[in-house]
Amino acid sequence: MTTESPIASSERPSRKTESAWRTLLNSPAHLAVLVGLILLTGILRLGSAFDFPNFAMLLALSVFCGIHVKHKAAMLIPLAVRLITDCIIEYRTGFGFWESWYFDYSCYVLIFLVSLWIPAKGRGRIVGATATGLGAIVVYFLVSNGGVWFLGSPATYDRSFAGLMNCYAMGLPFVKGTVWGNVIGLPLFLLAWSLVPAPAPQSEPQLEQA
Repeated sequence: MTTESPIASSERPSRKTESAWRTLLNSPAHLAVLVGLILLTGILRLGSAFDFPNFAMLLALSVFCGIHVKHKAAMLIPLAVRLITDCIIEYRTGFGFWESWYFDYSCYVLIFLVSLWIPAKGRGRIVGATATGLGAIVVYFLVSNGGVWFLGSPATYDRSFAGLMNCYAMGLPFVKGTVWGNVIGLPLFLLAWSLVPAPAPQSEPQLEQA
């Protein structure tokens, strides 16, 4: 019976990260797709801020970045999109930031970190992305509304289990936007990425023999 070396096991995520990062840097097409998806996420969030409450593809973007960018710095991508759009909404309406905003932001980080372990190819990508995408909806609903209850005025929600359940009940109508954002966004992002041809492997220069 053979056992895997702890060193080899610990190097596996870093090798995946290095490979995904190299693919992104060496492929202008992949980089263009990533920028396009980031812009699409931001534009749709701003456009639907009032017509379709809570419709956003930020959770899908967090999962996507974890799967295909696989660099810890990429967790800043959904955070930056959320922050910029929050600032614009705040400027336009005065309702861009809520007291519980950091509960929302922490969800994107958590979902991204989980998605780092999803393989970028094969059946594992489909299964992992589906499970994480569905789980992200549940986690975001529980954490974001829990933050509203925890930091909100006691006059609005009692500091009790009944008050917490009431807060979750009041948040149910807004789940629809989160669900549709993930159902549409995540398959769209993964499909757009998969349609881009992989960059040709770079051949190492050969030394001339004397």
